[in-house]
Amino acid sequence: MKTKFTPGPWKFDSVSMSIDAANGGLVAIPRSGGALPGHFENDLRANAALIAAAPEMFEFIETLKVLLSCKDDRGLTLENHIARCCETSEDAQSILDRFDYLISKARGEV
Repeated sequence: MKTKFTPGPWKFDSVSMSIDAANGGLVAIPRSGGALPGHFENDLRANAALIAAAPEMFEFIETLKVLLSCKDDRGLTLENHIARCCETSEDAQSILDRFDYLISKARGEV
């Protein structure tokens, strides 16, 4: 499914205090919520850095999701390895479900 958000990369422009897309379009203007006096700029920059990294993080999660089904030379998938590393099958399924949830959330589906 194609994403609806502005394609990355995004960057924080400290002069305009905005997050801009590679094509020069405005993506967001971050705000600092509830910062103590004197901490506004630090909070704003931290929020902006997280928001600006979102497209790359989304792309990475989508890539990991695809890799889950790739088989190694023994015929095992990354999903098999995750299951072997978890204490229970429910723990493994929870990790795998998280990929689907985060991708859906980023697409605005949940």
